[in-house]
Amino acid sequence: MVIVGAGPIIVVDKEPARLDAAKSFGVDVSVQPGEAAAAVAEASGGLGADVVIEAVGIPETFELCTKLVRPGGHVANVGVHGAPAPRGAVDQERHRHHRAGRHVQHARVALFRG
Repeated sequence: MVIVGAGPIIVVDKEPARLDAAKSFGVDVSVQPGEAAAAVAEASGGLGADVVIEAVGIPETFELCTKLVRPGGHVANVGVHGAPAPRGAVDQERHRHHRAGRHVQHARVALFRG
């Protein structure tokens, strides 16, 4: 998978078959949800992902996205949610202290299944 300017690309999923499919498309890293934080920290030097895509539509995956994205990063919430995310899902204090205008290319994370 080649996306100009993106990389590394990390896919998070519970299902081994979907992780294998992601590998066949050329993602850099594919991990289970419990391994996501460590994979993103390693790929980003501890800063968090620039962009995280939530494509499942359940509160747990949205909450995970907010923990993986760097302060000042972006969460693309494309999943169709049938329930609201819990209050406090976004750590406001963590995301308040980012440097405006700072755009460092780090890990992109896609959460395809919860």
